[in-house]
Amino acid sequence: TQHELDDDEIPSVEIPIDQSSTVIENNNISNELKSNIIDTRPLTKLETPYEQNPTKESLNSLPDVVPEKKHDDSVSQTEPDDILGNKSLLKEIITPGTPNTRPIRNTVATVSYKLFLIDDRTSNSRLIETITNESFFVNDSDILPAIDISIQLMDRGEHAFIYSDIRHCYGEMGCEEKQIPSVSSNNSYRMKIDLELHDWKHVPDIQTLSIDERLFWSDKKRQRGNFLYRRKDSSTALQCYRSSLKFVDTDEYPLLEEDERLSLFIDRYIQVQNNLAQVHLLNNQYEQCLDAVNQVLKYDSKNIKALFRQAKALFELGNYDQTIPSLKLLLQSQNKDVEKDKVNEMLNICEIKVAKYKKNEKEIYKRMFSSSTSTKIDQKLQTKTIQKVENKTNNAWWTYIAMGSAVLAAVGLAAIIKYR
Repeated sequence: TQHELDDDEIPSVEIPIDQSSTVIENNNISNELKSNIIDTRPLTKLETPYEQNPTKESLNSLPDVVPEKKHDDSVSQTEPDDILGNKSLLKEIITPGTPNTRPIRNTVATVSYKLFLIDDRTSNSRLIETITNESFFVNDSDILPAIDISIQLMDRGEHAFIYSDIRHCYGEMGCEEKQIPSVSSNNSYRMKIDLELHDWKHVPDIQTLSIDERLFWSDKKRQRGNFLYRRKDSSTALQCYRSSLKFVDTDEYPLLEEDERLSLFIDRYIQVQNNLAQVHLLNNQYEQCLDAVNQVLKYDSKNIKALFRQAKALFELGNYDQTIPSLKLLLQSQNKDVEKDKVNEMLNICEIKVAKYKKNEKEIYKRMFSSSTSTKIDQKLQTKTIQKVENKTNNAWWTYIAMGSAVLAAVGLAAIIKYR
């Protein structure tokens, strides 16, 4: 519970996020959504120059080594475009598209592509996957960075080869589920993408989307966030989770009409907020974690995952007195997922800390009051001493005056007797 997202948040078998929207719909959406999300064409299927027939070739049916696809030099005479200016991402136009029709940020684009792995030592290439009619939000981390960046410099209908460093695809760690190895001293490669931009369109306001579309896009972005979370790319995972929330946040984007599927929105909202809380917790962002779990507990006050993450965040912030109620609720739960040994351990620590704090607090107050009483007594003693000193001083003065007067009287009397 502390270190991993639960099975209902990350499926046990992750479907590659760069599959076609049709494949994702059939495999990734939870059981309660399968019967509801049927038609997403208004936003996910755009008009293309040919009849759409989404397919995905199986890795098992592909040869291990595929020669690089040759193309007629007459088609492309110019040098590849250096997209980033550092030779790490090159674009070679094969078939130009309609001029001045490049997609912009937060539009929905539809592409088809083939992803190849090219060995730097042998120059042999291997086909990794073929994706047809994949729809995604441009510049919103929905797809491979190499595609997301390159597509913004392509026109509608354009066909191009993209040559990319691994950092713009799956990085040095590779991708085991796609049979892309990690990079080592004995293993170096780059990627090639045969990419076509079929079409793109502007996105209407979220509130005007159909319920099916909102649930579809929320789930797709959540799955992308889960994939990135597993790759320890927490910053991009957070971005995907926040994007997912927009589609199911009925406070910010209310449903235009009453629908019995509102509970699905709440369930998905709770699920994604819990994912957000977990990532923030692992990043030591405890205040942000508390913000997320509070949103969960607003709808489900006994949510086990949220209560544990709330307790953990409060514990790390040193708010031990606030941690105790959450831990006690967890101990009362009959849910088998609750790790009661850990909860009891945290609870004991919190109670010891709180007891120690209260003891120290009492000692401080005791010293404060004791110091105040001592000060008053000292002041009284000092006053009495001063008064005694003053009285003694006054008595001494009167003695001196009397003695002086007697001396003067004796001297005067002697003088009178002498001169008489």
